[in-house]
Amino acid sequence: WLLVAGLAALVITYWPTSSHLVYEKNLEVSGPFNPHEYHALLSGQAAAEDLVVFNELALAGWYELDRGPADPPWHYALRWTPIIEPMPQIRPRVEQAVGRYPRLWFVLYKGSFGPGRELKDWLDGALYPVTMDWGSESLFLSYIAPTAPMVEVSPGADFGDGLVRLEAARYSAQAGPRGELAVSLRWQALTDTRPNCRVVIQVWDEQGQVLAHRDVRPANWEQPSPRWRQGDVVEDRHGLLLTGRSGTPLHLAVSLYDEDTGQTLVVRGQDYLELGTLTESRP
Repeated sequence: WLLVAGLAALVITYWPTSSHLVYEKNLEVSGPFNPHEYHALLSGQAAAEDLVVFNELALAGWYELDRGPADPPWHYALRWTPIIEPMPQIRPRVEQAVGRYPRLWFVLYKGSFGPGRELKDWLDGALYPVTMDWGSESLFLSYIAPTAPMVEVSPGADFGDGLVRLEAARYSAQAGPRGELAVSLRWQALTDTRPNCRVVIQVWDEQGQVLAHRDVRPANWEQPSPRWRQGDVVEDRHGLLLTGRSGTPLHLAVSLYDEDTGQTLVVRGQDYLELGTLTESRP
């Protein structure tokens, strides 16, 4: 009933002006606003078999105005005033969706500010983040949860001449039907001082063709390395989607670099550490 009532109210409120580019919206602020932004940012990225989850019903209504047959369906996880669902109510709904949809998109009004913080923290720890982009006022996140068995390794490799150690890693032994891969890293700070590190994950085939690339701050941007103190352990999850196919084994590697200077943190005399190989399951 909540879904139906929310949509009905939105249609009554916004339908008379839905053909214009600039609107006045009624959330926390007022001013020029383009509701078509929500569909525009998702269109071309989200597939029809994905699911989009909104933390505010008004956002879902604006997306629904433009949604077509090639766009994914949507659901809600309400974490913005006036309706803030408890996380124990949201978690089972998301966990059920993980088993039905290959990729979940979350659109969070005001991002992780206020009530959105608990939701994003849980998503970052329960799923594998793929992308994160800002719209004018909302954060667009996507996650995957591959089901392939995971390979566990314990590199114990030091980056940057003893600044950071990669204690352990887990990764998908096989790419999923859509080329999805999960990687989980466990970092340990060896000193109190280190540069602002970016984590790079790459997958390439025997011919050297790069099929997946992710470049982010640790823990989906939430654990900047300058904040780490000696002995701190940081869990760092990554979701990747292969951009092509290859008939050869795939190589998975991780590297760190200084965001401010671009300088790579050398590991075992190289610019990157290869974690292992994996295969594809796609036809």
